[in-house]
Amino acid sequence: MSASPGAGDPDPAAVDGEADPLEGCAAEPIRVPGAIQPHGWLLAVREPELVVVAASDNASALLDAPLPELLGRPLPAGPGAVIADALAGLLGGSPDEDIEALNPLAVTVGGRALDAVIHRGSGLLFVELEPAEDQRSGNFGVGVGGALGWYQQLRAALHRLPRASSVSELVDELTDLVAELTGFDRVMTYRFTPEWDGEVIAERKAPGLEPFLGLRYPATDIPAQARALYTTNWLRLIPTSEYTPVPLVPSGGTDGEGPLDLSGAMLRSVSPVHLEYLRNMGVAASMSVSVVIDGRLWGLIACHHYTGPHRPPYRVRAAAEMLARTASILLAQREMADRAERRAERGSLRSRAIAAIAARREEDGTGAAGEDLLGLVDASGVTVRLGGTALAEGAALDLADADAVAAALLDDGEQRGVGATDHLAQLDPRWAGLAPEVAGALAVRVGDSPDRYVLWTRPEWQREVAWAGDPRHQKAQRSPAGLRLSPRSSFEVWVERVGLRSRPWDPADLDEALDLGRGLSDLVLRRAFEQSEVTAALQRTLLLEGLPAIRGIESAMRYLPGGDQPVGGDWFELLSLPDGLCALAIGDVAGHGLMASAVTAQLRQGLRAYLLREEGPEQALARLNDLANWVLPDDIATTLVAVLDPADGRLRWVSAGHVPPLVAAGAGSRYLGGSRGPALGVRAGARFDATADRLAPGEVLVLYSDGLIERRGESIDDGLRRLREAAAGLPAEPEALCQGLVERLAADGRPDDVTVLAVRRA
Repeated sequence: MSASPGAGDPDPAAVDGEADPLEGCAAEPIRVPGAIQPHGWLLAVREPELVVVAASDNASALLDAPLPELLGRPLPAGPGAVIADALAGLLGGSPDEDIEALNPLAVTVGGRALDAVIHRGSGLLFVELEPAEDQRSGNFGVGVGGALGWYQQLRAALHRLPRASSVSELVDELTDLVAELTGFDRVMTYRFTPEWDGEVIAERKAPGLEPFLGLRYPATDIPAQARALYTTNWLRLIPTSEYTPVPLVPSGGTDGEGPLDLSGAMLRSVSPVHLEYLRNMGVAASMSVSVVIDGRLWGLIACHHYTGPHRPPYRVRAAAEMLARTASILLAQREMADRAERRAERGSLRSRAIAAIAARREEDGTGAAGEDLLGLVDASGVTVRLGGTALAEGAALDLADADAVAAALLDDGEQRGVGATDHLAQLDPRWAGLAPEVAGALAVRVGDSPDRYVLWTRPEWQREVAWAGDPRHQKAQRSPAGLRLSPRSSFEVWVERVGLRSRPWDPADLDEALDLGRGLSDLVLRRAFEQSEVTAALQRTLLLEGLPAIRGIESAMRYLPGGDQPVGGDWFELLSLPDGLCALAIGDVAGHGLMASAVTAQLRQGLRAYLLREEGPEQALARLNDLANWVLPDDIATTLVAVLDPADGRLRWVSAGHVPPLVAAGAGSRYLGGSRGPALGVRAGARFDATADRLAPGEVLVLYSDGLIERRGESIDDGLRRLREAAAGLPAEPEALCQGLVERLAADGRPDDVTVLAVRRA
């Protein structure tokens, strides 16, 4: 558990050398409490004989048999036989069969209608029973009755959720639906911050209750092991906070292996600390449902009841969980779409900024690049330091401070060449004097030199954070097990005033900074070439230093510059797309040297942005053609773009005047046929048609530049024939294939660049 930022640290100081109660709280055995809640019964049985390994203490009354007669034996005759008969028809399948989809099972034991809920865990079959809902009473939620009431309400709810047009609207709708379905006095959805504080972002409450909307709860309210459990067990119900736990007999697991793991049990008894927490809040009953995105706990739907015990029946709880799971999928889709859209927008800003910096004169400021650089990461100031020159825009620091801040961020153990903080004063108290104009900073390294960087700044973000009680007020209490934290007894709103901090930088900001740093590294190295500095390093920056690792793909490449120029016009791209597909591209800008490489960098950056919009290759190439008509007013380039599904080999490719792709498969090597559109920069507004194909397992897709096949005095057909024959005699493995093609076909003294990119499905 961690303290909330700016809220002060809890002060549960150890007493008399005893262990830190924070650590004791985090280590509380919530998965193995050895007891259940009293509104139901639990049996743990070994399959297939249904031998009872453990049972809740109240099971003897339900099954009309003393516990000693139950344990270690198959479910007995009488009431136990009813349960055994209900299970008999379900357990003939594989042990891995998803039997939970059959829940709940309707059984009648001793004249009492029960819902039986089963799941497997720890090598056992768990059978949990609780009173079934009264079909006649309509206990399905607010104002909904009848045996099909819950189903009708769930069906209507599942139609309402996808209509939400934003994350905020979706969360509001989810909160309202769970409240309508379950009938709790208060239902609130809160989202976790990166520090695991929880902020209430939506609320539905009964009249007369004070609002909690906008309040924040500290991370210490939900220990780390409880958060981990929420990702596997999505729903937890506590019908009354005043209950006395019912022990398990025996409390140990099978064969003396320790306490029985109740992680998947709906009746699992909760921590007494949590029950005390609820009572301190005046909560008589509670339920929580997880919201999980990409395996990470995103938030919780917290339900509170104040007027007495409250137990929504199993089917209603299952419906609420289904709503949360549906909302989790919709939230993930919404966040992914928002990220992709924002990344595409930022890609355009980045390309324009790099082009503007490349075109500027020494006496200019950032000029046209300034606003684009600020918009790239939503900053208020930016400093671009490229050796002896420094460009500034907005609320930028003076050069001495900029150098010091950048050095602190980039030398702070960060290996990726990027660093950020929303609290400069924490790095160095002297920098508190930079506020309110500057309170946070983000820096990215350009190349390898410490005097080449981009530094963005953000102003102080003065705000008030309303907490549900002062998170600093936690006390250590002595218990038979040692010291533990006492849950807070006051939830009166406590307002924290936060200063000397900026709005935090998110991971997308750091990714954009890295992409800009790479693009500017291209620019720096091109200028270094003009000044006869280390020209060989320029080509390594213009092209990818190494191919990225993409799941399901094996890849290799070779590049050889043509003539006596260390840099040229060839480029390639290998990129993992948000939908799991793999994009690969190759291009050839007419010419050599600095001008060709400048255009190369812009085309590569532009294509990356267009592909990340999740458009098809034909749309991306059409947009790239529009960009080429701007950056290539007097020249042309050829490009081929392909999108491959690593899972099933589906392939779509489109060409702008480029040589056809080759599929290497030994003697079966072949070229892919398809239409070839005009070269980039030839015709504004040109459109391109994609060709569909499939890459079989073991086949290698080879993209190459025409420098590999062109020979003076020979036709292009001769070069294509020679390439296919060479591929037929080489192993169908990307690394060996690339090396062999270059060795056999790339003649010495070639006038043009040679690039080969090969991929196959893993």
